[in-house]
Amino acid sequence: MLSRSSIPLVSPSSEKSEEASSVSARPVPQESGFFHDLVSLLSNPQFQYFRQKYMTTWTDVETLFLYVFVSELISIEFKKRTGYVITPDRLISILTQVFQNTTNRRATIDMYREYQKADRPIEQYLRLKTKDNKVRRLPSSLFIETSSPVETTPSSPPPPYLITQGVVAHK
Repeated sequence: MLSRSSIPLVSPSSEKSEEASSVSARPVPQESGFFHDLVSLLSNPQFQYFRQKYMTTWTDVETLFLYVFVSELISIEFKKRTGYVITPDRLISILTQVFQNTTNRRATIDMYREYQKADRPIEQYLRLKTKDNKVRRLPSSLFIETSSPVETTPSSPPPPYLITQGVVAHK
């Protein structure tokens, strides 16, 4: 989990040294693991495609983090409720249910705002009790399968950013 203390900070300085201003091919120290991970992510073609398509404004970026939070929340709850890792198709189905239903969407956005204020990893946030001393959970109705299974053979190839290693539900 990325925390504020794990992100390298750059301090502004009025002094410029020859070493700091010269460009060299020296390897970046191991302490810069965050930068290695960041550059690796930014150079990934799947991420570049996703970034150009879905992250063009700051509102897009903020909305993306809401979707990331909700996806993690659903994945955690699904595992707790069923004992299985959620499949991508089932996750998409539940995400759709959350954001198409006004009541579910409002409850989820409220949880996201609380999560932002808590400033903790999602697993710790979910263990915190509400003001009413209740456990934070999504509505049970989201986890009930109401439709027939999704066809596993796509009729056309997925976009490049959706090509994955293939996650299979398992205990």
